[in-house]
Amino acid sequence: MTERPLITLGFSSHRLEVLPYEQEAMWRHDAVVLEEPPEPGFIEVLSKNLDLETYLEDQDREFPEFTRRQLESLQELHQARKAIYQIEPYLERVIEI
Repeated sequence: MTERPLITLGFSSHRLEVLPYEQEAMWRHDAVVLEEPPEPGFIEVLSKNLDLETYLEDQDREFPEFTRRQLESLQELHQARKAIYQIEPYLERVIEI
């Protein structure tokens, strides 16, 4: 019998107390898909080729502290060779139309 890949779908609020649970779940996977539009500089931030603070300066986020801490977690995952993708299917479909 072949082992099936583990797929977890998660939805959470942008609250700081969610981050430890989110990170724990993401570490169990080889790939993480974020439902958000791809942003210039995102991969560079994950690779630490672009300073996190510089990246965040150009963004107007509703939850800046959540975003900062989540990106720090994503950097750790990226360093551990986890694949991280930004995908916004709704916007991509609108662009196609």
